[in-house]
Amino acid sequence: MQTLQALFLGFIQGITEFIPVSSDGHLALFERIFDFQQPSLLFNVVLHGGTLLALLIYLRKPCLHIVSNISQNKNIIALIVLANIPTVILGFIGQSQVEILTKDALFTATNLIINGVILTLSFLLFRQSDSEESIFDLKLNSINILKVLTIGLFQGIAILPGISRSGLTILMALFLGFSRAASFEFSFLISIPAISGALLLEIIKSPSIEFNLVLMGLGMFSSFFTGLLALKLLRRSIMKGVFYYFGLYCIVAGVAFLVYLR
Repeated sequence: MQTLQALFLGFIQGITEFIPVSSDGHLALFERIFDFQQPSLLFNVVLHGGTLLALLIYLRKPCLHIVSNISQNKNIIALIVLANIPTVILGFIGQSQVEILTKDALFTATNLIINGVILTLSFLLFRQSDSEESIFDLKLNSINILKVLTIGLFQGIAILPGISRSGLTILMALFLGFSRAASFEFSFLISIPAISGALLLEIIKSPSIEFNLVLMGLGMFSSFFTGLLALKLLRRSIMKGVFYYFGLYCIVAGVAFLVYLR
């Protein structure tokens, strides 16, 4: 792996991990287009570690609020745990099959188009208030178990390459009546256990091999800073009601990849 490849893959991971265009799908397709050497599992761990760090820093205020007032926020913690139950179940059942499907560029490109269509229709859901109402400001008794499990179910479905986790969970939260700000916040709060768990599994699977510390550092640096930028861009697009722009991009990108694959 070369320096530019490490930086590029880190950039793709960081910019696509949070905006709703599917990071795994883009990494798989760009590796195919540019004929990149298949990154090691350890390198993928490093890239995901960079974006997880970016997420924790971006959400540091709500995370610290939860940790510093655990008893007060036990309902929020319960909702986060509850939302991840369907994700864990679907991930456990479909993990081996997803690993195979990720190598299928045609399947990934098709899913990218499907993801784009779903996001493009999202303008229908942006009638919700654009207030800065946080997830902590919501009346928790209005967030029933079925709503939370539904959001978690869609988070689990997004393990498919080409389907965006953030896109599905934010749209489902909007559909279920969350404000724009709360939809963004809840989507990424429930993603922390999901991303951390997936990262832990990759660490366990990663063989003990020699690695290039410089390339690992460059990849993590790239994914971290582009991840922070992506989070800011996504929140701004949600609050302005232009979430569907990402859908238009996914449709164009998916069609372009299909044409290339032919």
